[in-house]
Amino acid sequence: MANSTKCLTNGAIFHTEISKDSISAKVSLPFSLDIDSDEAAILETLIHNSLEIILRPYFLHDDKGKSLDKNLESKISDILDKNESLSLDDKGDKEKLLSSISREIKKVEWWE
Repeated sequence: MANSTKCLTNGAIFHTEISKDSISAKVSLPFSLDIDSDEAAILETLIHNSLEIILRPYFLHDDKGKSLDKNLESKISDILDKNESLSLDDKGDKEKLLSSISREIKKVEWWE
């Protein structure tokens, strides 16, 4: 069931199937789609990118189920521990630094 928002594709019928290891989507249009192969390629890319945006949160885990945020913080923490010039004695300062680095990385990572 779709969210209750204003319909932007009046007459389109959406068919979706979600299973444990796959997702499929089909849209029946209320008209014939009259586009050339170049425009079809652009449309395919836009659909692909839109689906990636929707599915991205489900991919934010490594193979062991650990969230990438925690995995990243763990790697940064290891680097700080091994490099004396970057090590912090106060655990609170270290946590603040890790949190700050993680926040900044998240701002740009989504677009890469």
